[in-house]
Amino acid sequence: MDLIEKRLIERRIIFSCLALHTPSTFSSNNQTDFLSLLAMKKSIDVDPNGALNSWNRTTNFCRWNGITCGRMHPDRVVAINLGSEGLIGSLSPHIEIGLLRRLEYIEFSNNSFFGSIPKNMSQCKSLVYVNLINNDLSGNIPLEISLLYNLQSLYLGKNTFSGHIPQTIGNLTSLGAISLRLCGLIGEIPKSFSRFRRPSFLQLAQNNLTGTIPPVGKIHSEIGSLVGLKHLRLSNNNLEGPIPLSIGRIFNLQILELGGNRLTSRIPPVFGNLTLLYSLSLERNNFSGTIPTSLANCTKMQMLDLSINNFDGPIPQEILISTVCNFLDLSHNALTNSIPLEFGSLRNLEELDLSNNKLSGLIPRSLGTCVSLEGLYLHDNLFEGEIPKELSSLMGLTDLDLSLNNLSGSIPSFLGNLNLSFNSFQGRVPTTGVFKNTSAISLEGNIELCGGILELDLPPCTSTSVASKKKNLSTPLKIGIPVAGVAAILCFVVFIYKRRTPDKNMPYVPSFTGIRFLSLSYADLLKGTSGFAETNLVVSVCESIDFRGNDFKALVYEFKAKGSLDKWLCCINSEQEGEFRNLDLIERLGIAIDVAHAREYLHCGIDSIIIHGDLKPSNILLDEDMTACVGDFGLSKITSSIPESSSSSTIGIRGTFGYVPPEYGMSNSVSTKGDVYSYGILVLEMFTNRRPSPTDDSLSENGNLQNFVSAALPNRVMEIVDPLIRMGPHMIETVSWKIACALL
Repeated sequence: MDLIEKRLIERRIIFSCLALHTPSTFSSNNQTDFLSLLAMKKSIDVDPNGALNSWNRTTNFCRWNGITCGRMHPDRVVAINLGSEGLIGSLSPHIEIGLLRRLEYIEFSNNSFFGSIPKNMSQCKSLVYVNLINNDLSGNIPLEISLLYNLQSLYLGKNTFSGHIPQTIGNLTSLGAISLRLCGLIGEIPKSFSRFRRPSFLQLAQNNLTGTIPPVGKIHSEIGSLVGLKHLRLSNNNLEGPIPLSIGRIFNLQILELGGNRLTSRIPPVFGNLTLLYSLSLERNNFSGTIPTSLANCTKMQMLDLSINNFDGPIPQEILISTVCNFLDLSHNALTNSIPLEFGSLRNLEELDLSNNKLSGLIPRSLGTCVSLEGLYLHDNLFEGEIPKELSSLMGLTDLDLSLNNLSGSIPSFLGNLNLSFNSFQGRVPTTGVFKNTSAISLEGNIELCGGILELDLPPCTSTSVASKKKNLSTPLKIGIPVAGVAAILCFVVFIYKRRTPDKNMPYVPSFTGIRFLSLSYADLLKGTSGFAETNLVVSVCESIDFRGNDFKALVYEFKAKGSLDKWLCCINSEQEGEFRNLDLIERLGIAIDVAHAREYLHCGIDSIIIHGDLKPSNILLDEDMTACVGDFGLSKITSSIPESSSSSTIGIRGTFGYVPPEYGMSNSVSTKGDVYSYGILVLEMFTNRRPSPTDDSLSENGNLQNFVSAALPNRVMEIVDPLIRMGPHMIETVSWKIACALL
């Protein structure tokens, strides 16, 4: 007798014994549900959180943890929610889940259930939602699952299934969302998928699927097609052949991921029909030809990745003018000509990778207007000439790789972490800023460089090279990133201003809060910080004239010891750094209040209205006592003198997708209401620890974070609260329920 047979006999015996001791007040129906749940509990071997402690014969099963009974049938189970409980046990066919005939909702994700999907689940004809993501399930996806005709959402990703996707899955015509990512599935994509009536989310990435992409947009007049899809993810499989032209019929498509396959031919021009597309990933394939200009019709495009293909020809100017990309990767292709000047129109661009192509000419000065750039990768091309001084405007630039080109001239001192190796730079290497850290720079292959810190082991500079440096470097380059970066941090919340004792002869200027700030000249600030060394920054303000007669303004604030809120919410990253960070409920509430005060001050605290435009966790800084400050104010993002009657502006303010309101993507106008929207998203993220990202599978059913939270109100708040909040369950439920209701 094998283990499975033993367990089957054991469960039958338990079922019979329990039936003898079940109170007679139970009806036959609710007694069946009661005994089925107890049998399910028996199949669970490990319950680290005590999630099933309330599952006993003395408590009505409708009050058990994770169990919801219906309104029409108050004695029947309609939902089981045991997600993220650390449970270890079997979901073998021998559990009696098929007897829960009124069951509509199953949430078992993020546990360690093993075995196969119970075939008798097909008897739960009322099921509309099944989520088994991230477990240890194995075996084939049972054909019987195709009998759940009312099923609308099926999430089976991150398991170790085998075999094919059942062709009969097309019988589930009501299915709107299906996730089979990282399941070990083989074979072709079933053509029966086209029978879905209201599809919105199809995730088949990271499997071993083969064959071609079926004509997903083919219209079937009787039973519909996939034209309603919003998210289509087929990346990291073994699909081959061209992209079907019928894909141009999926007019509602927002995310398309086909990277990491063996797709060939050209990108069809019908992509221009997908005007709602904001994320397109075609990387790591065998596409060829030119990049189609029809992509310019995708005016909402925010992420475009065409890297590691065989594209050739110039970069289309039309795409740069019409889209709003904040991530653009065209690396590892055979693109030619120069970088178009139109790149300067991408003011929201955060990362640009054009490396490993055949681009030539000068690095355009217009890149200096891409004020949101954080990463710029132009290595392994044919660029020549000097590094344009306009790049000094990129105050947020942290990574720059210009290696393996034909660049020449002197090295400016304003650069951040950089790779300038194998070029033709000459003259003295700066010794300030990033040039003090040998691990942050790479200068090999530039034989005419001299000076720098001793660790670089470069020859000393002659008088000729020093004179050349003085000729080439202007005063703005000497100011550099240190002051510009700090000047971008304006802390408008709860100013805890620790001033040093000032010189009685120095003038003061009033601040918005009534505190008087020490006013310094440019020369004072330059001298007092030893050339703007980061170790010597003071607390103060400066409005003066630099040595070339240009206006110079700077705001310098205290270092915020606790870093950004983003690092405290992403506890996994913190663990990897050797420190486990977590915020309790009171700390999160205090931070939310601090940010609310800051937002109110920006909008109402002075005569002018200031629109932040990018409220998100990485822009919230925390000081030693966890007081929150709002940061990341680029000077181009501050709008002043806006009439009270008109709180919108057409100034291009950077925003991060997921945090800015949808209307920002349809026009250039911004408003104070947009900041209020961003604040609401920020608070929801703080208390659920879920990012408002379209790539988050857990939000796919609801579409976005606000709908995800709204769907849990008022009875399922505890299911969405961040489990890392350190506080008693009763207090969490009370406080989080009030916060969520107030926000919505």
